[in-house]
Amino acid sequence: MRNAVRRVLAGVLLSTVFLTGCGGEDGPVVWRNITVDLPDGWVVFERTATTLSVANVPLGPLDSGDERPAPEGDVVAMFFSYEPDTLPGDWLALLEANGAELEAEQQLILANDVPATQLVYRLTDEFTDIREMVVLIPSRGVVILAQPVPLAGDPSGPDVFLAYIDTFMRIVESLSFGAPVTD
Repeated sequence: MRNAVRRVLAGVLLSTVFLTGCGGEDGPVVWRNITVDLPDGWVVFERTATTLSVANVPLGPLDSGDERPAPEGDVVAMFFSYEPDTLPGDWLALLEANGAELEAEQQLILANDVPATQLVYRLTDEFTDIREMVVLIPSRGVVILAQPVPLAGDPSGPDVFLAYIDTFMRIVESLSFGAPVTD
């Protein structure tokens, strides 16, 4: 849950950190025995045993080590994290505690009859105006955060999210599951 709190509260800060990732790859990606089918052009910019981060544009430093220039156009990303104790109720409480407006809550059945919960919310305060989606897959201990990555001061984040919600959902619906990874 601690990771979940950090991801929600740091969502807007991504615009300043998204340039520090690692190399990209595209196509189907396997992480924790979950196959993720990425759309054309999407790349992996972070992969560890407990995280997988993908975006619609290459992020991170250039191969030369130089800083990558800010991408043009919309930037959106999805962050998969292994959080074995996180349940939908935890996220609902977190969102309420942070004053987020819950816009949608839906139960999903993913491939291989894996149940999931989708939450779409908007958080608006003096510093932030974001709309994001989280998909929780408790049987796998996986939390997926989908969000726009606006540049600092760009107010279009909520609208960019809506423009990409179908893409986010196609990625979620593309997931296929092997045997659960045991730690």
